[in-house]
Amino acid sequence: GRVRHVRINDLIDPQAVPLGEPYGLVVRADVPVVAQLTRLDTRRGGLSTAIAPGYWA
Repeated sequence: GRVRHVRINDLIDPQAVPLGEPYGLVVRADVPVVAQLTRLDTRRGGLSTAIAPGYWA
């Protein structure tokens, strides 16, 4: 299989994700995909990572 990494904060079309604001996303595909969300919190000196389990859609 292939892996595609997308940085949400790099997306600008149709609208950039506002910094510091909660957001949601929708994944659409013509073929079955597994989507997994990873979040890196850089607000403080110590970095923390949150990973949502992969979901078959």
